Amino acid sequence: MKNVLGMLTLGAAMLLSGAGCGAGEELPAGPPLTVDVAALNLSGVGDAIWDIEVVNGAAPTPQVVWQRRISSTGYGDAAGSASYVGTCDADPAVSTNTVRVWVVGLYSGPITALGSFASGAENGATGPVVSFQNPTSTGPLTQTVVCVADSDVAVQFDVALMRPAQQGFFDIAVNFNNIFCSAKFDCCAETVDGTACASDITLLYNASGARATTMVLGFACTPGTGAGVDTNLYLDGLALDCDGDTNADFVIDPSGPGGNKCTAGAVGGGDCAAVSSPGTLDADAYLFQVAVYQGQEQLLSGGVDAQKSYWNVALGVLRKDGGVGIEDCTLETRGTADDAAGSSVMDLGAIAAGAVYPYVQWEVDLGTCKAEPLTFGDPAAMVRTAYTTTGGGPTPFAFGYGPGTPDTVGDGLDQNGDGVDGVDADHDGNASVASGGTDCDDSNASVTYGTVTCPALTCDDLMTGFPGRPSDTYYIQPAGTVSPYNVYCDMTTDGGGWTLVFKKSSGVVNDPYALWTAGNANAGNLTLADRDLESLDYANPVYKDAWAAFGEARVEAVTGGAPQVWMDFDTTSTTNESWFAVARLTSSSYTDLATGTFNYFSIPGDTVNGRNWFINSNYGGCAADVGWFVANGANAPCSWNIAYTVRYANATTVQNWTTGSVASAEALTVWLR
Repeated sequence: MKNVLGMLTLGAAMLLSGAGCGAGEELPAGPPLTVDVAALNLSGVGDAIWDIEVVNGAAPTPQVVWQRRISSTGYGDAAGSASYVGTCDADPAVSTNTVRVWVVGLYSGPITALGSFASGAENGATGPVVSFQNPTSTGPLTQTVVCVADSDVAVQFDVALMRPAQQGFFDIAVNFNNIFCSAKFDCCAETVDGTACASDITLLYNASGARATTMVLGFACTPGTGAGVDTNLYLDGLALDCDGDTNADFVIDPSGPGGNKCTAGAVGGGDCAAVSSPGTLDADAYLFQVAVYQGQEQLLSGGVDAQKSYWNVALGVLRKDGGVGIEDCTLETRGTADDAAGSSVMDLGAIAAGAVYPYVQWEVDLGTCKAEPLTFGDPAAMVRTAYTTTGGGPTPFAFGYGPGTPDTVGDGLDQNGDGVDGVDADHDGNASVASGGTDCDDSNASVTYGTVTCPALTCDDLMTGFPGRPSDTYYIQPAGTVSPYNVYCDMTTDGGGWTLVFKKSSGVVNDPYALWTAGNANAGNLTLADRDLESLDYANPVYKDAWAAFGEARVEAVTGGAPQVWMDFDTTSTTNESWFAVARLTSSSYTDLATGTFNYFSIPGDTVNGRNWFINSNYGGCAADVGWFVANGANAPCSWNIAYTVRYANATTVQNWTTGSVASAEALTVWLR
């Protein structure tokens, strides 16, 4: 086989070593392959030994290109970082090369006796050992690359290692900081010897107002003492499988402000927002409450803030009483942590693709569990440590909590545990503008979207973002305008989100067409902004200043504060006058309007006879005039023309203005959405 060699660059954020082969050893001839190792610094670790192997793609048995044992002190900075130059096989027939890496050991001081390559086995390596959980104990970390002659090929191994620490913590080396974490799941209070449950934990209150059986997940981490570091905690939803089919029957959302998440006894059936039910089982048969507790301890370590964050989830559980119960269920979730500053390995709640990074795995049998501590190195433990692998894409965690945790609207994740997608520092339910939300002043819960200092784009925008807002006056500022407009928003009619821009009250001496054209009448008097008869007319200039910001218009004849008849129009690509036409009509309380015949259908209407906002079928003399809608001005040549009065066909079809079913409305209103 022709041996064509190319260059492979292996850049790994891990505790790689580089002591290597003896002086007389030679690599296959060819361009160099560079192994670059950027270590994640572990406090108290003075050296690390790694085995590295490159094999080509020969089938059925790959051929070894080279093997080496290296140490951090021999090829790096003595704190984990190292570099090594090797080769890869660029023969097109076998150019898919595999790089394999094993962790041989961690040591408290420099190692001179490395031994020789042995696929991760000790094989002569001696020194003061530091205990750790080895992610390569069952097999190497691998990356597959295509080797190309005379070309560089980059490979990245990102590895963070766990090792036991005092007080039951494990140590995560990331972003050049040590993060110490502890975890547990308490199903009961154990006997003194720890072999059985002595009694249930009774913490949460049930529907009867009594403390009842509670199980608790605990998770806490600290990056160590000092300033400039904060801990972010990340958890997935707590998935409960209660019918043994390995699929989640209930998923508990641990995010949001702390405290009880449900009304006691009302957990299932959609009654509790924190509990979803992908399966068909009723959560009320297994749970009576869910509570979440998050925060930062105020404890000091040597007089310095210990910077410890915690995230605990309490489950009010129902034990079997002749039927189903919590003993039928298993609970699964995962958790991890990083420094708030983030890193290329772990950032914003997602472990980077290909990174080897530690996390806590909860896999708890709720029928047999006791007080389950975090267990190091036992794959069967109910609360145990684990690693992500070099294969696959990023590993995201659904929820986060931590001071200053970045959280951006739109990714669907609550990364800082405040209960919203985005940053909600004032806990008013609205994400800050800085995080992609709508709260302009996230330090003041009374300043929310739709206020003068934080205007919405339109009433529809306000309703879409906050569907619970009532019909009321709010501030809006459509795109392209220079200042907010105080308007009335109807949040209920026809789906809500309507902005009142115009009201012509019957009996008020104003020409209806001239009033619309002027576009500004008593706009600052919000007592006029409703569907009631008033002594003044109302026109808000927002429709003249920002017509293109809206796409729909609604015209109503109102009496007693309610629409009597209405018409909806599509206003896209129109002016603030041309939209009022049958061609733009989308729906109406009149059944024949869309197919009618007209001599007038426009806002100016018949200006000679003072008939504005005029929808009419034909003239045949006053007694024979037929139409649907009119806002009369001063001229009143016919008896049905009542000056300064809004009149309408009080039926579902066109009416004779003199003899038909015609009524006078208290006002004409125009709404935009």
